[in-house]
Amino acid sequence: NTVTRAMLRTVLSQYDDCPPQRWEFGAREHGRPYIARPASGLHFNLSHSVEWIVCAVSRMPVIGVDIERCGREVGVLRLARRFFSAREYRDVKQRKGEDRKQRFFEYWTLKEAYIKARGEGISLGLDKFSFGFSANGAISIECDEQLQENTAAWHFRVSPREGDHRLARAVKPPQVTRAIDIRYVSTIPQ
Repeated sequence: NTVTRAMLRTVLSQYDDCPPQRWEFGAREHGRPYIARPASGLHFNLSHSVEWIVCAVSRMPVIGVDIERCGREVGVLRLARRFFSAREYRDVKQRKGEDRKQRFFEYWTLKEAYIKARGEGISLGLDKFSFGFSANGAISIECDEQLQENTAAWHFRVSPREGDHRLARAVKPPQVTRAIDIRYVSTIPQ
């Protein structure tokens, strides 16, 4: 939509010396947008949900972000059984009430962020990989061998609840130990 494109142009101009109106975009094979002109070392990913628009900008090409509104009614167990790995489904199923719904949306946003970062979209198969949460909050991923993924190279994060929204990001930095700087900015498109 127009607001999202204007916001993207404004945000990119905060990272590169280019006026907002000069950015041009293209789309890759599975529809993932990219910067066509001017030449830039920047990469981005977008997600939106109701009144939230999230734009992740990075100098690393493999980045994905997803935001979902958790307050809406969804068939949590039905969707988890259909789209999640067996391990993720069991985790969601054993939880009750609001805790079940929150875990569902943690998995859902992580899965969306990961497939967007890979640039393959839903065709990747949401049940071909599985997320796990350690006691200290670290997030891990296990992948089917056919994905040929170096799972240790990924960095995942789910934000604390933003009102009734969940936000997840997936980044594959060139070096696993490289620090990731996250900034939350409220902006009005130019």
